[in-house]
Amino acid sequence: MDLQRQLGGRAVIVRLSKELRINSKNRFLLLICSSLESGVDMKTNRIVSRCILAGIFLYLLFQIYYLSCNLLPSVAGETLKSLICLFIAQSALFAAAVFSVFIVSIFQYWKKKRYSPFEAMLLISGEGKVKSEILLQGKCSFLVTGRMDGREVFIEEDGEAKEGRYLYGTCNLVCGNWYFEAAPGSRPVGLKRGAENRIYRLKKEIPYRLSEQDVLYADTCKIVIRQ
Repeated sequence: MDLQRQLGGRAVIVRLSKELRINSKNRFLLLICSSLESGVDMKTNRIVSRCILAGIFLYLLFQIYYLSCNLLPSVAGETLKSLICLFIAQSALFAAAVFSVFIVSIFQYWKKKRYSPFEAMLLISGEGKVKSEILLQGKCSFLVTGRMDGREVFIEEDGEAKEGRYLYGTCNLVCGNWYFEAAPGSRPVGLKRGAENRIYRLKKEIPYRLSEQDVLYADTCKIVIRQ
């Protein structure tokens, strides 16, 4: 009977060891596969990858709970307990790795939303001179204003337009893209798209996404983007 118990215990150890190696390999391959993203549809692949990682994380949590609360107390023998404890520690390590991937992903998403794709915007007068420049990194919004009793145009920080100035519109950073929205009023704002030779009059209170070659026109001045 003692010999049968020893042989049975060794068989259990061998089986658990094989399962440990197989499960570890499978989890490692899943983590690698989930981190790979194709250039065909990046957004879809990111969603699928996060769903796979979430499933792996929940599975690891359930596995840790089951091993520590159900299997470990019922096992006799120090060798088996040590092996199960090693398995629990390994599962906890994988769970921590998956959780860290989630944290990094959230941080990168938040950083991307706050990051400006352009370096600056230049306000150029009708004579072709640079009147002012606003650096866009670290900014989320700014105003385009002008004198009530004149034709001078200004770029101001986000907030209320200064007294005695007319508001042409606001420019806002949304999810990593700049949008210009013309304010209601009698003074028009124009937009020239890239290499096109036409200037479009912007409709009021409709956000227009800006690209690097676009040019905004307010009165006799224009606003160009510096990449």
